[in-house]
This record gives sequence, C-alpha cells and structure tokens, in this order.
Amino acid sequence: MSFDDIKDEAKQFALRLTPSVVKGIFWRLLSYFISSLFFALLPVTLFVIHMYDKAYFSYDFFDKGLFGLKSVFSLMMVFILFMSLAFFSFVIPVVRKSVGKKENQLKHWAPLASWSIVSWALTVVAFLRLDIKHSEDFIYLFFICLMVMIHISLLIYAKPKVQFISLATVVVFFSYTTLVFKDSVIRGVNSALISFGLGGTQCVSVTDRHDSYRIDGRLLLASPDYIYVQKYDDIAKSADTDGAISVTYIRIDSNTIFSVGEQHCISKPAKPEQSDEDEVSIEGSEG
Repeated sequence: MSFDDIKDEAKQFALRLTPSVVKGIFWRLLSYFISSLFFALLPVTLFVIHMYDKAYFSYDFFDKGLFGLKSVFSLMMVFILFMSLAFFSFVIPVVRKSVGKKENQLKHWAPLASWSIVSWALTVVAFLRLDIKHSEDFIYLFFICLMVMIHISLLIYAKPKVQFISLATVVVFFSYTTLVFKDSVIRGVNSALISFGLGGTQCVSVTDRHDSYRIDGRLLLASPDYIYVQKYDDIAKSADTDGAISVTYIRIDSNTIFSVGEQHCISKPAKPEQSDEDEVSIEGSEG
C-alpha cells in the first residue's frame, strides 16, 4: 500500500468520525474504564470486609505491601474470571442474540456450552462424592460469577447505555449478596491468604531471637510492619463471653521470628511464658 492509499484511508476514516460516532466512542471507553475499576476494586472490597469482620485494619499492607497486595488481589480476580468463564460461558452467545446481533452459528457457541456443561457436571460429582461443609460458599461464588459474565458479555455487544445500567445493577446486587453471604466472603479471603502464606487464621507462634516472649494464636495477616494475631487466650475468652476476639498487633523488627503450621495449633490456651507486665509492654510499644 502506497503513501497516497494510506492518506486516502485516513481521510475516509476522518469523514466517518461524525460527532455522534465520537460521542459513542467516548461513552463506550468510559464504560470500559469504570467497569475495569470495579473489577479491580472487587477483591479489595472483599479484603476490607475480612478486616472489618476480624476487627483490624492494616494500613501498612496497603502502603508498603504492594507486591503481596497485588499478588493476592490478582489471584482472586483471575479465579473469579476463570470460574465465570467455566460455568457461564454460554451466557456470551445468549447476550449476543438478546441485544439483536446476528444469530450465532452452532460452531461458535457449542464449545462454550460444552465447557459449561462439563464444569457443572464436575461440580455436581464433587458435591455428591465429597463432604462439602459450606455449600452456601458455592452459591455466593456462582452468583458473583454469573453477574460478572453477564456484564462482560454486555461490554462486548451492548450499547454504552445498557452497559452503564448493567454496571449499576451488578454493583447493587454484589453489595447485597456480599452482606448476605459475609461468612462465605471471610472463608474465601482466608483461603487466598493461606495460599500465599500471609494469614487466613493459620496457627502461628511469634517470638524473637532472644526468646524473651512467645505469642501463640491464629495468624490473621502478616504485613510488612506488623503481624496480626488472635491469641488463644483471647479466643477462649471470646468463646466464654460471646464477645469479639481482640487482635494483637506485633511490630516486626530484625529480631522477630514467627512460624506457621499445624504444629502450633492447640485446642486450649497455653500458659503464657511471659508475665502480664511484659505482655502489656510488648503490645503497648506497637501502638
């Protein structure tokens, strides 16, 4: 293609860019941007709910733990998107047809439908053969995946106005279902934290190089500056009083040593190895 041909093509493209076309492109790009922002904030929202439920907040994790933060959130978002495609990929051709596009041929939507059928079949088999303790977790996950898949399909085929309505609907339903299935959210975030060894109520033992103190309990989160632990004494006290479990903030320095694993799990609170005054001084210096 010669330079003159390229120049002619550019002129024809410029002629097609009428004000209405430019306006449509603007609203579509804005819809893509806001939707991307929502998907990026979705795992962040789940993580904040986890912090609220456990009665702690890690400023330094958001400020300094950028790599770990992005890794956890990226894992959660990739998992949601993969599950959305696995179970509800058949939604794509359905939405395409519902918005008035040309009817899909069998060869286009059959692979997507087959993938969904296989995913659902494997899930049913898992439910029948495995001891699923929290079936409501799957209900919440499937509902979120369905909303995500419908919105993604509308981003591909629908007009910007429909996309904005879809996004608003997704935000409302996501907020409502997340509040209803809050326990499922907590368990999901715990699983993500356990996968990276960052917390998730794993059994933990914290001490220092001089073994001047020892704190045993459940690790909520290991951030760059602090370790957030529910001590076994506080867990037992909460069970007796039906109150909230207090969280111990342990400042990390060059002498801090902590280890996670089942070997640190105990059924009853262990007798503290330091005096009450020492424990107060440890926690007091963290604030």
